[in-house]
Amino acid sequence: MKLSDLIHKAAAGYPDARLLAYWDGRRAVSNPVGGDTLAEFIVRELCDTFDAKAGTAAQVAEAVRVLTKAKADLGAVVSTFSTPVESSKTRTTTAGCCSLASLLDLAVR
Repeated sequence: MKLSDLIHKAAAGYPDARLLAYWDGRRAVSNPVGGDTLAEFIVRELCDTFDAKAGTAAQVAEAVRVLTKAKADLGAVVSTFSTPVESSKTRTTTAGCCSLASLLDLAVR
């Protein structure tokens, strides 16, 4: 399998094949009007990890491995947004109304 074949296979599974906006037929390219940095990331990741000497099965397995790793990393980021976020305003207000003296006063009581 050639790198171009791998990129086109990936593009077939991506919405509107937008991956191809970051592929010039030989290598990954920047596309300032493309507007899809995830598509650009995928093309670059596939290009960076492609081994022309490997067989098709190994190439596909490596593509699956690196994209699965990226998926896990994105999942971890999404998980952080699933937990409540303490606002900086709350932290500041709480810290502003509790001086060290008042905390020590409470501890003595």
